[in-house]
Amino acid sequence: TDSISLVPYFGQPERPSLRSWVYTEFFKPNGPQDPYYGYQRIARDDRYKVIWRYALSWTPTSIEFYDLLADPFETADLWLSGPLGLEQQAAYDVLAAEIEGMVAQLP
Repeated sequence: TDSISLVPYFGQPERPSLRSWVYTEFFKPNGPQDPYYGYQRIARDDRYKVIWRYALSWTPTSIEFYDLLADPFETADLWLSGPLGLEQQAAYDVLAAEIEGMVAQLP
């Protein structure tokens, strides 16, 4: 499903999540424009966050990857700091696949 209502969580914040990841998009400028001059797609799970940024392109022009447990303020981009460890690469691959899956559903 594309979306899940947040209403049940307002009354029961301890309720377990129905998803293991979250996805969002941001476009510049906001609203219907052609072309957008910039946008980003983001996926995250309990620990990691992936940001794909685009600028006048349909392929990411930059990638960011963070370990939110070790770096909650996103100051150390793992993508830029060298080769990812096995666990990090596996987490990146899962989140990247979620982004690609959402993009594949676009008209």
